[in-house]
Amino acid sequence: DVEEVRWSGLDRTDLDVAAELAGVETGRSIASVDSGAIEARLEELPWVADAAVSRSWSGVVSIDVTERPAVALVMKAQDQWVMVDATGTVLSDEIAGSGLPRISGIPAAGEPGSVLGRSASAPLVVTSLLPATLAPRLEGIARDERGEMWLTLLTADRILLGDDTQLALKLAAVVTVLEAVDQSGRTGWEMDVSVPTLPVVRDLRPEWQDNVVVQSTPELPIG
Repeated sequence: DVEEVRWSGLDRTDLDVAAELAGVETGRSIASVDSGAIEARLEELPWVADAAVSRSWSGVVSIDVTERPAVALVMKAQDQWVMVDATGTVLSDEIAGSGLPRISGIPAAGEPGSVLGRSASAPLVVTSLLPATLAPRLEGIARDERGEMWLTLLTADRILLGDDTQLALKLAAVVTVLEAVDQSGRTGWEMDVSVPTLPVVRDLRPEWQDNVVVQSTPELPIG
């Protein structure tokens, strides 16, 4: 008979919810425990990427859960942001505060367990490619009315990535140009790496300059 159920890997997933879904009760025959069926049911939970169930004839059922890591926030409704993983799976209901980058300019997120549309694919790729020096400075990733992607930094400076191609090369260009901008002490700027071999830094456009001190220099290609 089942004497004990041991869980591991649960962090975001509620144990009571997972246990009810697994349906493994002490006292039942260990031979009746259908590992594959339990794994499939648990993997329907939004946070669960993978579940592995094993049993021993000593009466122990072990359930090891691997949860999805949250990589970004997406708006579900006005001022309501939810966490998503790298595949675009919606992981949570409304959250209160997070250090994750916010993806905007795409259709609203659905309920936990649903998957974002194709327009979110490239911004999610950007989150996976972010260099270690850039990630802590990033506030969000947005698509504009033309479908082009922008990065917004915590300092309100902005970076135009352009279309969805050559993302790794564009982010490498961002890191190189950022080093030069940081050394110059320039503030209130926008960077254009839509052509990654010809990056340009210019003053932040007027509509984005609220509460930003602009220390300007002439527009200058950096190559």
